Amino acid sequence: MASHRLLRLLVGCVAACLVVSLLFQPTEAAGSSSDLVAYEGQLKNGWVDLGWGPRRLGTGAAKIDVGGWQGWILGKPGSNLAAYSVLSFRVRIPVGESAPLVLGRVGFENDDQFPPQTFRGGVTDKDRWTRFEVPVSTLNPSAKPFDRLLFMASREVPAGTIVEIDSIVLRGFGTKSASGTNSGTTGKSRVAQVSVDCGTGRQSINPGVYGIAFNALTEESQQSQFTIGATSRRWGGDPTSRFNWELGNAWNPGHNWYWRNLPVLNSGNAWQTFFRNNAAAKMTSALTIPMLGWVAKDTTSYSFPVSQRGPQQQTAPDLPDAGNGKTKVGDPISAPTPQTTSVVSSPAWVARWVQKINADGYSNGSPLDIVYLDNEPDLWNESHRDVRTEPSTYDELLEKGVAYSSAIRGVDPDVKIAGPSSWGWWGYFYSAADAKAGFGAKPDRRAHADRPFLEWYLAEMAAAEQRSGKKLLDILDVHYYPSGIGVYSGTGGNIDSATNELRVRSTRSLWDTSYKEEGWVDSNVYLLPRLKELVKTFKPGIGISIGEYNFGGERHVSGAVAQAEALGRFGQFGVSAAYLWTHPAQNSQQYWGFRAFRNYDGKGSNFGSFTAATSVRGSGSGELSVFASTDQLTKQKTIVMVNRSSSEAFDTSVTFARCGRTATASSWTYAGESSGYTARSLSMSKNAVRSRIAPWSIQVFRVE
Repeated sequence: MASHRLLRLLVGCVAACLVVSLLFQPTEAAGSSSDLVAYEGQLKNGWVDLGWGPRRLGTGAAKIDVGGWQGWILGKPGSNLAAYSVLSFRVRIPVGESAPLVLGRVGFENDDQFPPQTFRGGVTDKDRWTRFEVPVSTLNPSAKPFDRLLFMASREVPAGTIVEIDSIVLRGFGTKSASGTNSGTTGKSRVAQVSVDCGTGRQSINPGVYGIAFNALTEESQQSQFTIGATSRRWGGDPTSRFNWELGNAWNPGHNWYWRNLPVLNSGNAWQTFFRNNAAAKMTSALTIPMLGWVAKDTTSYSFPVSQRGPQQQTAPDLPDAGNGKTKVGDPISAPTPQTTSVVSSPAWVARWVQKINADGYSNGSPLDIVYLDNEPDLWNESHRDVRTEPSTYDELLEKGVAYSSAIRGVDPDVKIAGPSSWGWWGYFYSAADAKAGFGAKPDRRAHADRPFLEWYLAEMAAAEQRSGKKLLDILDVHYYPSGIGVYSGTGGNIDSATNELRVRSTRSLWDTSYKEEGWVDSNVYLLPRLKELVKTFKPGIGISIGEYNFGGERHVSGAVAQAEALGRFGQFGVSAAYLWTHPAQNSQQYWGFRAFRNYDGKGSNFGSFTAATSVRGSGSGELSVFASTDQLTKQKTIVMVNRSSSEAFDTSVTFARCGRTATASSWTYAGESSGYTARSLSMSKNAVRSRIAPWSIQVFRVE
């Protein structure tokens, strides 16, 4: 049983592993209201020993020799463990070994419905026993039946390494965990009464909130960016600050890839390909224009040649002479002259690009909807320090914003202009010069009446418009990523139990004024209300853009839940545009979370064009998000419900006011399946729709 399949699955994990497997075809399972003890000093309640490494059972804690990729499988054949709420167990490992647990799967080698999980923390007692309480929905995001558990070493350890495991319990819904917390709902789940009022709270939903980003690495190889249902794509990211549109296929990603000039795509003109592909997919286009002042002069130059600047900490795998700009001990090497890699750019040069896009018809079928004033200019001195060592300031970003906006407006009076494209939380309040000096000193901000940067920028842009008589800023744009460790992390994010919970909670930073961000931000962010208030106070009438965001979780259902929650909030708060960075893989969790609002039924059905007012009542119903809409043309009502709880289901009753008579209703549910949404039957009576919504799941109602 210690097969090569398991080795391939678990390489890279640390400590001991637990894996669950399938035995029979999925069926709908009723929630159990009582606990099921699997092992307490010995096997209990019909559980059996299924193999495989050296072990001693039945005389107290199970003692498992996990040396040499060994482990232990136990199961209860014929059962469906998906009917339980929480898996509880305690473990003791040898002194000197690391404590995290990793949960994976056995069964089908290519079945990804039981994603590996890394668990840190737990509650450790004086005898070194650590107890874990793991929601079954975390182990089993697809809610598929399984009948066994597997504990296994996830890195090769010496033979004779004994791990002790005991008190393995599947907790029923409504029972108490060892820590005294509620492990779930009652067998009938919590009750939530949802009211949808189509006559109040109406505002249009800008389709621009369903945007994604161009990814040069996948443009020619993946199709998910064209099947996810996105309405717009943004040409953005660090390399666009140094894109040379005249060369057509040359940019420099700066610190992201060895300070090298590179081709954007394998062949052809990259920006023309971007517009053509958007047009074919019926998406509008958002274009980030460079304001840095230096763009790539070719596709071959690089800033820190080892042959000239000496040995470096790292070099490019395909070009050993291209270093990362740091000495062997990690000290930064002084920047070369910008002309080493770059040529000068200007507002007039950028305006000619916008003019050519329109004049040559590249925007036909994919309108140039928004022009973004560079990409995170408050990080230029870090991202592009090879051509720009000094940090940007309040005055510089205003002056460049006015100059580039004026030039663009001169050739395109209708395109929407967005800025300042701040990188994140500190960029909303301070300049890069403040960051370099220290936020306590904040010399740049103090020189501007100690006003937070975004506030000052909006007010000064409004004043510049008054002086020039031109509309220079149509949209306030910022970037936002959750700051909790591992939630996004520049990849799909971690998928251990604690991070999955944090990922879903962190979406509250978008809207909840009472929620304090659980990461280095450590503040009440309430991003969307905050930005709306800034606009209302300092530059009324402009829109709001979230030019980049990502909550991670491509490999876990928490990513689907977080993605759907974000899209719902963008529509609720009247956001003008939002672009997921960059786009999730086909059939990944984030992919299906996105499609809750875009083509949930596989036949092109989408969320409506106007919001409808909603209210939710019921004990503990705060973890249920409800987004309702009406379609201007069809009058169809669509409701997206997002259950943010990992352990509690909701029995919902949805009633309608001023929505017309509800004749028929349909439902689609997603709970982590790679195959996407499943059509479900609904119970309707007296103008009410009733349904159960599983933990960490999404349900879409369509009411005709």
